[in-house]
Amino acid sequence: MGTRCLTVFSDEEGKEIAVMYRQFDGYLDGHGRELASFLRERYLTNGYSTDDVSTGKCANGMGDLVAQVICQFKLANRLGGIYVYPAGTRDIGEEFVYFVRPSRSWNGEGHGRIVVTAEWKDGTREHRKVLCGWPNHDHRGAQ
Repeated sequence: MGTRCLTVFSDEEGKEIAVMYRQFDGYLDGHGRELASFLRERYLTNGYSTDDVSTGKCANGMGDLVAQVICQFKLANRLGGIYVYPAGTRDIGEEFVYFVRPSRSWNGEGHGRIVVTAEWKDGTREHRKVLCGWPNHDHRGAQ
């Protein structure tokens, strides 16, 4: 049996827009590390320039970022392993939940930082850990 996890994506208004389910390797040293590594150098824009395209690290808003993350993780799991669920999906066997959102200071202008946090339970104790985006994981002056 695998360690299942959810990755929950929210937009700049805090509205949940999609949930990605991973059937195995969902623990912090697996999915958490891979997700943070993929997103750590990325940044958000609202519109983009040729400079943004050349970095290969830009996402044109959260909808584009969701698509990039799903593509990245599906490359290693072409059949099964990674599934997309509607916003609000929970309680489907996940042990870890990862939250991906823009920094609260990003207003849709310029470059915005991406914040990733993880939540899990260890017995009755709840844990929360920031994996990237706070406080100093900026890109090119992102807020």
